[in-house]
Amino acid sequence: MFNPSIKIRPANLADVQPIFDITRTTWLDTYPNEEFGVRYGDIVAKFSDSEKSFQKISKRIESHDNDNCGWVAESGGKIVGFSTAVRENNKGVLVKAIYVRPEYQGRGIGGELLREILKFYKNSKKFWLEVAVYNKKAIGFYEKFGFQIISGSEGKCEIIGDKFIPTIKMKRG
Repeated sequence: MFNPSIKIRPANLADVQPIFDITRTTWLDTYPNEEFGVRYGDIVAKFSDSEKSFQKISKRIESHDNDNCGWVAESGGKIVGFSTAVRENNKGVLVKAIYVRPEYQGRGIGGELLREILKFYKNSKKFWLEVAVYNKKAIGFYEKFGFQIISGSEGKCEIIGDKFIPTIKMKRG
C-alpha cells in the first residue's frame, strides 16, 4: 500500500542524476531476457553515455508545460521513482515512463505517479503507452488502472544498434 511519507512533486533539474540512476537500475532489473535476445550487456551499453542521457532528461524537464510533464517520488529526501507523460494531439496522452527503484516497488508509488498523470491530464479522454511484451508485472499494473492491450500493436523499442525490446501498446479510454 502507498506510504504517506512518499512525496510526489514536479521534477526539476536537480533530479536529473537520480532520474538517470532509476532509469538505468530499472532497465537492468527488468529488460534483460534471454528468450528475446536482450542481454544485460545490451542494457549496460544503452546507458554508457551518461552525459547524453543527462542532456535528454534535462531537455525534457526544461520543456515542462501543459502538454509535457514529469514528476518524482521522494522518500526521506531520496528520489525513489519518477514518471513522464506528453499530450499528443489526436492520439491523447502518451505515458512515457513510470519507473520505481526495484527495492521500492510494490508500495503503491507507481500507482501514485500514474494517478498524478491522470489528474494533470484530467481533460484528456485517451491515454496510451508501450510496454515490453514480456514485462507481465507492468502489464498487470496498467490493467489495474483500466489500460487494455491493443490487439495487433506489436512494435519494438531500440536498445542500442540493432538490439530491440519487443513491445505492445496499451490504451485507456
